[in-house]
Amino acid sequence: MAGRVVVLTGGCGYVGSRMVAKMAGEETGVRELRVVDVNTRGYRAPEPTNGLKIQVMQGDIQDEARMLEVCRGADVVIHTAALLDFMGKFPDQVTWDVNVKGTEVMLRSCLAADVPFFINVSSVEAFGPNRRGDPVTEGDEDTPYDSSTHSFFYATTKAEAEARVLRHDGRKTAGGKTLRTCSLRPMGMYGEGLMNLFVDIERAIANKQSTYAIANDKTQRCTFVYLDNFLHALRLTLDKIVTAPDIVGGQVYFISDDTPINNYVDHRKNFLMAIGFTPEEKPFLPIRVLYALGLVFEFIRWVLSPVYNFQPPWTSGLILVSNTTMCLRYDKATRHLGYKPVVPWEEAKRRTVEWIVAYWASRQGGVAGE
Repeated sequence: MAGRVVVLTGGCGYVGSRMVAKMAGEETGVRELRVVDVNTRGYRAPEPTNGLKIQVMQGDIQDEARMLEVCRGADVVIHTAALLDFMGKFPDQVTWDVNVKGTEVMLRSCLAADVPFFINVSSVEAFGPNRRGDPVTEGDEDTPYDSSTHSFFYATTKAEAEARVLRHDGRKTAGGKTLRTCSLRPMGMYGEGLMNLFVDIERAIANKQSTYAIANDKTQRCTFVYLDNFLHALRLTLDKIVTAPDIVGGQVYFISDDTPINNYVDHRKNFLMAIGFTPEEKPFLPIRVLYALGLVFEFIRWVLSPVYNFQPPWTSGLILVSNTTMCLRYDKATRHLGYKPVVPWEEAKRRTVEWIVAYWASRQGGVAGE
């Protein structure tokens, strides 16, 4: 399908905007890219070097009439739009409406607009950890795991959205085509521009400290993925779902790379120590107590939810995610998609550190490195 038209939801977000930049510089099989986001203000698309037409389109994925308009004449939808919420910042209903109902709207729009291919960007949290914190030490897409309960509500919405995506695989579109769908589950993502590396040090900055404590069990292990390696996997999926739909259709893929398997604290030390900050596994309370308090905070939030959106200082789900081993291989993505990491660990580390140092230098009043 040469010269295909691609719709990219969440195109102004972290993953979406970087996918746009990648396609503007490297893509050869797409003639038109529709960058769709609820908030396009301030977004400036890159100037393509390959003749690609980039069209920025404002629209809410919950607006079915608008999404039908966006999808008309398209060949592939890449769905990255989602509300990421680990801390209860948004009411649960809002998160559900965006992540689940919004995905359902996009799927219905594909059927109505005769779009035959749909790629969903999900999350490892759609798989686990569960509420018991059951670990996975060496798993893949076929590893048995009780995913009936999720660590927090965002994970619940991503799992439900993914399930709906997979249920749509094989359905007939209005024009008689067969809709083929698949879902990618990136592991712990890091890279230039990803601000989660800075979230934990804001308190340390305010207190003029150069260390900060994380509620992380040092025995916990996780697989990670560098941003550009995930984008490479996404780019391969765009080709493979078109050329090999019977292989890719209806499938889920874990996407990680060769970043060293590590706990969250030691992983972040690779980057943050370059600006003088040292994460430490010294939470001010035992992890079990922090988890129990997280449950209390969530109960308070539930009680107050009809009148007030209480935002807890932490949640039990955040403690679970930070302390549950989730090591998952990307072998299936290699077999089906031809995926292999294109950026080795040392290069990924160098790029991320350089960005962090440059970003930190642009901050005023920081204490790191003093």
